[in-house]
Amino acid sequence: MIADDEPVALRGLRSMLAAVPAVEIVGEARTGDEALTMITGSAPELAILDIQMPGLSGLTVAARLGAQPASGGAAPEIVFLSAYDRYAADAFAVEATDYLLKPVRPERLREAVERARRRRTERAAARGPTENPLTTADILARPALQVPDRHGDVAVPLDELVWIEAAKDYALLHTRTRTHILRITMAELPSRLSADFLRVHRSAVVSWPMMRRVIFGLKGAITLLLADGTEVQVGPSYAQTVRARWRNGGNLS
Repeated sequence: MIADDEPVALRGLRSMLAAVPAVEIVGEARTGDEALTMITGSAPELAILDIQMPGLSGLTVAARLGAQPASGGAAPEIVFLSAYDRYAADAFAVEATDYLLKPVRPERLREAVERARRRRTERAAARGPTENPLTTADILARPALQVPDRHGDVAVPLDELVWIEAAKDYALLHTRTRTHILRITMAELPSRLSADFLRVHRSAVVSWPMMRRVIFGLKGAITLLLADGTEVQVGPSYAQTVRARWRNGGNLS
């Protein structure tokens, strides 16, 4: 189910989602109230919600769904859309799967859908959240980033991170099943990460163990294919570093 108060944005979402395999749009809403009614009635597996809409905001819709699941028994995975990063912390406080800044890029939308799909599958299999706070022993054994959560700080193990994306004043920490948010600049990140991480763009850091393929394109373009299917473009000023890392023993399958 998709919801946005701008007709052009809805058309754009519809067009981009048509290119994502196994996606069926079961409803479109222009207001938060419409979105809540549609979701509780049709129980979609994923709801893509604009945050600023007439009536209920996307955040309020998600909060109400969390308190009272849809008719299918389980609330949908939520992906938020916004032109601003200032709502990001609130979005992840209601356990959103992802947060996309407008204008939405097709590849990021596809990635968000696939992450929601994996998260839903793993939640069903585990009958509960897939990423629980670690014990003190776990934290000592596995290096992790401490990320604020509505239940308190959550430790996100570094070995679960696939890549990190800059979102203005925040960093979006992408695992295979969820995105976490941390208020930190890209310049500050290296001191919090291990040598497994490599900055490949002014707005992207990847986990090298999560690398699956380096794609060399025309005119020196480089694309990195990651374990979750994400494709990350390498910035021109980082190309030499990536090439050197690849030549010096990166384990790529």
